[in-house]
Amino acid sequence: MIPAVVGSVMVPAAMVLFALLPGKLSEARDFQAARPCAEVGGSAVENGDCLATRPATVLATEARSRGRDAAHWVTLGQDDEDLPPFRVRLRGEGPVWEKLAPGDQVTVATWRAAAVWVEAGNERQDAAERPGLGAVVRLAVGL
Repeated sequence: MIPAVVGSVMVPAAMVLFALLPGKLSEARDFQAARPCAEVGGSAVENGDCLATRPATVLATEARSRGRDAAHWVTLGQDDEDLPPFRVRLRGEGPVWEKLAPGDQVTVATWRAAAVWVEAGNERQDAAERPGLGAVVRLAVGL
């Protein structure tokens, strides 16, 4: 009875993950092909299909433990005071997150309206939601 229940749960879950895989692969390819917005123009800039960078100020950092994993968040303020602060979850502790303090100036890269990395000085750290083959691998392992 238990194997049947487990199987009846795993098969639909695998079907959902399998359905998501082509979209993640396409997104990873699109992201890898993205060029800086300064190099392209027209619809790519309007659609967010290029890499935009903008300055931001660190307002706060936060680490949240969840079991053996920790989520590393940074809250950033934008130079345009009409725009609200936003949060970015970074992958791991370093090299950027561990050095950040309120008031630090950073550069944020965005693609399709989502933050993909944060730079401080010469260091760069990917956002947890950055598209790429890592997301595809995690999804494939789930299958």
